[in-house]
Amino acid sequence: MGKMLRVWGVARGVAAILWRAMSREDVWREVHVSPGHRPEPALRRLSYLRAQSVRCYLHSLAAPSGYGVSTGSVSLRVHRDDLNRANVLLREIRE
Repeated sequence: MGKMLRVWGVARGVAAILWRAMSREDVWREVHVSPGHRPEPALRRLSYLRAQSVRCYLHSLAAPSGYGVSTGSVSLRVHRDDLNRANVLLREIRE
């Protein structure tokens, strides 16, 4: 039983290290920014890239205002290993 707990602890530690490494900011690259009040171009690009199996996500570059409305921009970020492929695919998108 003690050996099993040690193995479980090591596995959790390795998983935590991998999670931190993958969630670091330098893993993701910004490829497009849309204004917060018109995020449709970023959403179209996100959908297109995900359909092509490119790892990407949207990141809000704004803090909520005092009225609960978000102001600012939306950033489309791509995993650094998919960056070249994403740039090629993004050239195909028409505005």
